[in-house]
This record gives sequence, structure tokens and C-alpha cells, in this order.
Amino acid sequence: MIDTLRILHVDTEHAWRGGEQQALWLAQGLAARGQHNVVACQPGSPLAIRARSAGLAVLPVTMRGEADLRAVATLRDYARRHRIDVMHAHTPHAHTLVALAGRGGVAARVVTRRVDFTPRRGLASLKYRAGFDRIVAVSHAVKSALVHSGVDPRRVTVVPSGIDVEQGWIDSASASFSLRDPDVDALRAELGLTGHRGPIVGCIAALDPHKGIDQLIEATPHLMRRVPDLRVVVLGEGPERHMLEHRINRLGLHEVVLLPGFSTRTNAFLRMARVYVVPSAQEGLNTSLAEAMAAECPVVATAVGGIPELVHDGVTGVLVPPGDPRSLAGSVADLLSDTDRGRRLGAAARNHVTQNFSLEGTIEGNLSVYRELVDAGRELSALSA
Repeated sequence: MIDTLRILHVDTEHAWRGGEQQALWLAQGLAARGQHNVVACQPGSPLAIRARSAGLAVLPVTMRGEADLRAVATLRDYARRHRIDVMHAHTPHAHTLVALAGRGGVAARVVTRRVDFTPRRGLASLKYRAGFDRIVAVSHAVKSALVHSGVDPRRVTVVPSGIDVEQGWIDSASASFSLRDPDVDALRAELGLTGHRGPIVGCIAALDPHKGIDQLIEATPHLMRRVPDLRVVVLGEGPERHMLEHRINRLGLHEVVLLPGFSTRTNAFLRMARVYVVPSAQEGLNTSLAEAMAAECPVVATAVGGIPELVHDGVTGVLVPPGDPRSLAGSVADLLSDTDRGRRLGAAARNHVTQNFSLEGTIEGNLSVYRELVDAGRELSALSA
């Protein structure tokens, strides 16, 4: 077994989302374990900037989609010249680029799959049956979807996305609502909620269709019948913003449902929220949910994709059917009215996340996959010599 591996991480996104955070954390964690990492990403992207700030080597590559042969040539040439052991694709478009760049034994090819829907049939699904050495699925639900589409289960390894469970969160059932918390005070001011004293229902999500923010908005009038002084705050940005704002205004909720955009004050946000909600229609896992659970914030989430692997109904949180605003509202209202239950669920949630969804586990799981593939490749080369 080789002690030090040379890993080229490939990410094609121009924006910063959960997948990019996971890629950065993984590269940092591997570097701390003595592995050599290079992050190939779009020039000037948030990942490029943050990776450099973290002291990681960055390879700027303009990647114009998954059929960009110039990008393929750049990645392939770099992998050859620098004797890269593993090329790890962190996005769907990166999957195709890595499949082509790493072919012919240039490097072991690893792909992370973060979504739980079955790959489309035809040529688009071919890359999920070929062009890789291993797929890392972030949940068992993601693996099931891949296997259902025809992927050999022996070529899929489940490594859950992890979080840093030692970020210094405080008990959300007690001190988190203290007016003496300066970070929470600053966030309240930022959101225009300095004078508001009612409960806050929180969500951190991209404003994308599958995240179900429209269902949370539809649930709010039902929720207000039981909790009239609440506010619903969704941190995140995305293509659905205008549609969601139109729906908020149509329902007369412009003072109740807030879409302030992206914020770096997520720890304070989780301390401020009385209940955390995930209303998704599809979800591979959801690390923001895991962070809320680690913060001991009571959670209500839809029973889709990998979410039930995080939320055990009635034990570490509450599960509701997707697309059911009344059920969502009722479960949130129940938790808001039962602080003791929320405290019990929050404590159990933190324990579950600590035991099963730590960042350490994610790093070690991926490193184990790398080593297995590289060792197998070297054994094969020795037999062929």
C-alpha cells in the first residue's frame, strides 16, 4: 500500500453550493493526512478562491460542459505529467470529463453521486454504467437509485457526506435563544428581526425546484393559525427566487416569509431557529439538515431520498410526506408547542449525526476507496509485466 496518493479533484461549478463545500473539506482533510491534492475547477470560482485560501494547489481549467474536449486534454495531460493516482469527479459534468481524461489507466476514476433520482436513460445514463472505477454514493438511497438504473452494486460504495460536529454549537433548546448571544443579535439585525420575539422556523437551501421551498410557503398560512407570531426564514439563492417571491406576495406573506439570500452566519442561524425544516421533493442526503441536527435544533423533514437515514421519525426528528403542506405545518406547530419534546429530539439527533455523519468518516471512507483502487491497479500492472 502506498502511503501518499496524488489526487486530482475535479469540480465544474461556477457557484458555491453544498457539493463544493464537501469537495473542499475532503481535500483539506486528505491533505491533513499527508495526501497530495490538486483542485481542478473553474478559474475565479468560489471553490478556486477558497481552495487557495486553504493552502491547496489549484489547477484552473475552463470547463464548458461535459463534452469539452479541450478541458479533457488539459486534465489528461496534467494527470500524466504529475503522475496522478486518482481523479475524483465531484459534479455530473466532471464525471464525463474524468471518464475521458482518465481512460486507458491514466488514473483511477472516482465519481461522487449526490442526488437520489435515477439517471436518465439513453446516452446520458451510459456514464453511470461505464467510464469510472468507483461511484461514491452519499447515501444508501442514492446507491439504490444507481443500482436500479443498471449500475453494478459492487462498483458503488456508500460514504455519507459528513459535517464538522465540533463547530461549537450550543444547545438550541436553551441558550441558543438568549439575547446575550452577539452572533444571533447580529443576524437578527441583518434580517430586520431585531424587534421580533416570536419563534423562527429556519431552512438553508438552494432555491431550486426539488428543494420544495414552495411547499414551505404554502404551509405557512396553516402554521400561522396556530403560531401567528412566527417568521419563516430560508437562507439560500437560486433560480426559483422570482417564482417564490411571487407566491409569497400572492399569499400576503411578505412580512412573514423571508428569503434574505446566502449568509455565512449559519451557526448563528441554527441557534436562532426554533425548528428547522427540510421540505424537499428529492434529496440525496442534505448536509445542512445534518448541521441543524448537530446543533440540536428540532427538525421536520420530508421522507424522501436519503433523509430517513438522517431523521428517524419520532427519534431524531419528525418525518412528513413530501408535497403535503398541511402535514408539514402541523408537525412544525407541534414541535413549537412542545419544547421538552424538541429538546429530546435534538439531543438524539446530535448523537446520531456524531456517530454516523462526521467529516472524519467521510474523509476516511473516500481515502479507503482510493487506496483500494490504486492497490488493485498496481497489482494488475505487476501481473501484466
